[in-house]
Amino acid sequence: MHKILWKFVQLAKKEIIQNDFECIFSPHKKIMYGDGTMAEGFLDVQKKLLKCASKAEKWGEIFLHEYNHFIQYLLKTPHWKKYMNYPKDDFFFDWILGKKYNEQTLSKTHELVRNVELECERMTVQMIKKNGLPINLEQYIKTAAAYVYFYNFARKYRVWYKPECPPNKSKNIMALMPKTLNGSFTKMPHKILKAYESYYLNDDRRIYGRKR
Repeated sequence: MHKILWKFVQLAKKEIIQNDFECIFSPHKKIMYGDGTMAEGFLDVQKKLLKCASKAEKWGEIFLHEYNHFIQYLLKTPHWKKYMNYPKDDFFFDWILGKKYNEQTLSKTHELVRNVELECERMTVQMIKKNGLPINLEQYIKTAAAYVYFYNFARKYRVWYKPECPPNKSKNIMALMPKTLNGSFTKMPHKILKAYESYYLNDDRRIYGRKR
């Protein structure tokens, strides 16, 4: 890891610990989330734990994303408050895993979780810019956009991607991604939807499961 990024990660880790959270870097490519699914990183506010797989290909970027979820929690940002204050905040993922809920609940929770992720990604982009972190910003933005758009695809098809097949692995999807995170991401343009359908509906790249 670049020394500038490493120094920033250590300062962030210190802040996390000072706020009574654990910050763990596990020497693996994937780590297990609380529900048994595999991930490269996660923040669990109930357990006060931020954990990242330090052998993941881009674990520094994963850490920055999860760190910004921590910042959302710490600052009680607008979309974080809406997400956490809604009594059915996790129903969207429960639905992906197979539970049944009414359309109103699904629409609301889908909107909340997508928006909290979009807010997090925008914060991460600003953090990279502000601190001059050695990360390919255009590539990060495109990857973030692909991730946020996947929430709309998940809502339409009730699927999630396998850990080894995130949307940024598709050249066709990435070629269509915007160079900014402007806009609401509430709808998928037709060409983008078709690219997701081609990548995830024709091959064994999807699961009924949870996010990274």
